[in-house]
Amino acid sequence: MKMISRRDFLKASAVVGATAAMTACGGSSSSTAASTASSIAASSTAASAAAGSANIGVCIYQFADNFMTLYRTDLEEYLKDMGYSVTIMDGKNDQNTQTEQIMEEAKARGIAVGVVDRTGRILYEKYFGYRDEEKKLPINRDTIFGMASVTKSFTALSIMQMQKDGILSVDDAVSAYIPEFTNKNQKEPSSYTPASPVKRIIAWVGVAYMLIFVALNLYPFFHGGTYLRGLAPLLVCPGAAGLAVIAVWQFRRPECTYSKKACMALLAAACGVILVIGLVQGVPALLAGLGV
Repeated sequence: MKMISRRDFLKASAVVGATAAMTACGGSSSSTAASTASSIAASSTAASAAAGSANIGVCIYQFADNFMTLYRTDLEEYLKDMGYSVTIMDGKNDQNTQTEQIMEEAKARGIAVGVVDRTGRILYEKYFGYRDEEKKLPINRDTIFGMASVTKSFTALSIMQMQKDGILSVDDAVSAYIPEFTNKNQKEPSSYTPASPVKRIIAWVGVAYMLIFVALNLYPFFHGGTYLRGLAPLLVCPGAAGLAVIAVWQFRRPECTYSKKACMALLAAACGVILVIGLVQGVPALLAGLGV
């Protein structure tokens, strides 16, 4: 088995898992915040690489770290090998410094940075730049940002919760809840209606006759052209049995009236008699034809 080298691993993690690698570094609140900003930059790096951008900027929370030194060295080499121009900046384990680097590199008009622990306690909260650059209105806690594709996570979670509560189904058409969301080229899903018991019984009777027909026509090929004779009574049996079953099913239906029940009982009895007669006359002829 071929083992992956350390360098190949770092190359792969640089593009695929940069965020996870960087957020794992740092223990204090300041270093955690700094590593969060590194994650933002790293995610931007991976996205830019995927899009084939010419220039990539990477903000490392600090260079004075053995792992990050190895990481950024291999990352820079890997990106340059791919033909990108790379700028790697040292955040010096300071959130403000790193945020300024992100704003300068990405030409961002404003950034809101916040770090929250698992209990919901805010570890770091600070705002940079303007929400309206012309009016010089600064970004604050009430500033609304476009969440872009992050909304998909909340939407998916909400839909699954509503499906669990029986409010909707993931198989429903979106237009059922948002009429304006209609694809004119999309056909309405055809509703499947299971066949009634009567139709299923008739289908099985048809299958029985088909098998009998095939067997009677194949028999001569294996017995010197000799056909089985005297089997006419047996051919009545599948039809009589099927009709008897339908009569019994109709008889047991709650909405069946007494007069209809009487008719169904007579029909079932008649079919039963015909079935017995067919078997009594047909089975001996079949056994004789088979030489039993």
